[in-house]
Amino acid sequence: MPPKAKNFINDIKPWKTEWRVHVKAIHSWKQQSKFGGESLEMILADETGAKIQASCKHGFVSKVQRDLPINEWRVIDTFNVSPARGHYRPTAHAFRVVITNDTSITSSDVKIDNPFLSLTSFKTINNGDLEPDFLIGELQVTNSFESSDLQINPIIPESDEYMELLSQDDMSMTTSGIVVNKKKSVRKREVWLTYPVKTVAEIAHATEIEKCRVTATIYGNDTDWAWFKLHLLVKDNNNKTKMMLLDSEAQKVVGCKAKQLWDGSYNEMEDPEMLPEEITNAVGKTFHFGVQISKDNVSYRADTYKISKVWTLEEFSKIEDEAAEVDSCEPEDPEGDEDIITMSSAKSSEKVFAESENSSKDTSIGESTPSSKRKEVIDVLPDINSTTKKQCTKFIKREKDDLK
Repeated sequence: MPPKAKNFINDIKPWKTEWRVHVKAIHSWKQQSKFGGESLEMILADETGAKIQASCKHGFVSKVQRDLPINEWRVIDTFNVSPARGHYRPTAHAFRVVITNDTSITSSDVKIDNPFLSLTSFKTINNGDLEPDFLIGELQVTNSFESSDLQINPIIPESDEYMELLSQDDMSMTTSGIVVNKKKSVRKREVWLTYPVKTVAEIAHATEIEKCRVTATIYGNDTDWAWFKLHLLVKDNNNKTKMMLLDSEAQKVVGCKAKQLWDGSYNEMEDPEMLPEEITNAVGKTFHFGVQISKDNVSYRADTYKISKVWTLEEFSKIEDEAAEVDSCEPEDPEGDEDIITMSSAKSSEKVFAESENSSKDTSIGESTPSSKRKEVIDVLPDINSTTKKQCTKFIKREKDDLK
């Protein structure tokens, strides 16, 4: 097998793991996070002076510290590449290296003593021309223990949806009666119509986690990633962004499932520019996208948005017409509605029982029909709660006066 080609840091992309780079570690520190635990973070530089952040989890810290000492050139072979996100990023590279159990670290024949310092002038700092998400100057790393992040009334979409379901329930804790209601036939409305329509520029400057709709045209494919997940380059009038679609939604764009495109092979692709015809044919088409603006987009300025729904312009126009028709419809005939039996609460059952009793008394006044011919009025079931249950009363049949 021929040796792997030599790569430079600026060549690294997430679409594969078989990378081979000659680098020197110029800085390292340990970092503690609530979810990931302890990790080793490093700044790596190659022969061109390009820099990238690298990290490894707690289980590999000792090995990496031994095999990748500071200011020594090494060859790093086979590693994951993931997006570099968040505030206070130590390099301007769009991605970062993640060292895994498959990563190999060996000696390198490169010998360059350059410290690869990148100094920033005070004038540039004072002018405010620098990107605020990147660190400049000296980096100080500290651990944060016994601290909490308190959020007042945080936006939690899942919680809001759950509360909406609860608002449709009368929250009854006891069953004390049966009430027959009429259920009106309601045509189901597309839930995505309740979310606002935004432009690409508006979602790029979003400050809240939310869902919205965007109409955009595909102008290319993001080949930094493998196409097993469809990464699209889209634009509207004057702005561009990136969107990521999973198989269920990507199928609507390319017309088939991802498994059919890669023919069941899970081997890494050799050239991300060689895309299947089904994917390249999507360029130039316009769709209506259901967009999820996530925490990564709001807090960490991730420029790729997850798509949860896709419509063609014809499909969405039809959905809008149907929704407008539903909104303009008159209420349906109550006689044709479906009967629904629900259980009422203790408080409501007492009220129904009292109303039923009063109604029975009112209708009995002035009636001339013999009691033997009348139909009995079936009262609503009495309350059977343990706290309000009445004791049974024993009835004694009275003797007739003529038998005395």
